[in-house]
Amino acid sequence: MELTDSPKLFTLLWSIGTIIFILISGYILASIAKFVVRRRGGSQTLQEKAFVGYFFASPWIIGFLVFVLGPSIMSLYWSFTNYRISEPVEWIGLQNYAELMQDRRFITAMFNSLYMTIIGVPLQLAAGLGMAMLLHQKIRGRTAFRAIFYMPVLLATSTAVLFTWRLMLNPNNGVVNTIFRWFN
Repeated sequence: MELTDSPKLFTLLWSIGTIIFILISGYILASIAKFVVRRRGGSQTLQEKAFVGYFFASPWIIGFLVFVLGPSIMSLYWSFTNYRISEPVEWIGLQNYAELMQDRRFITAMFNSLYMTIIGVPLQLAAGLGMAMLLHQKIRGRTAFRAIFYMPVLLATSTAVLFTWRLMLNPNNGVVNTIFRWFN
């Protein structure tokens, strides 16, 4: 019997292997941190804190290295090549970037990103800060202003609740009427 013939066993073994890999890698990373603290003259307590901290942070660190940093480095490498899955990798240097700078869609996308960064985000932050300051001021009608400000949240929630009840009480296939039909 092949290992791939049993998908559950295959998944279980991969899961166990991944957990063991993370534990061993975490132990190695934590031991390195403890060693560095010891070399810098840290006390036994600091060494233990460094070990425990890095051991518990190691799943995130390993995930970052495997899923963010590794693919980022490979993407950077591949951006300097003419990569085709069926052909050998050909190094072309900055040619991809030269073509990118000539592409109208890229220039439009960069303009839109720059516009949102310079105009959109600051305006949204200013509007949010202004609303927060208005809600916090001791002015006449503050309670009414807060109610008007919060009303869309309440209306959206009540609309969702009403729609849910309408579906539940549907005479043809609603949950409540289906249960009543079982006892009828």
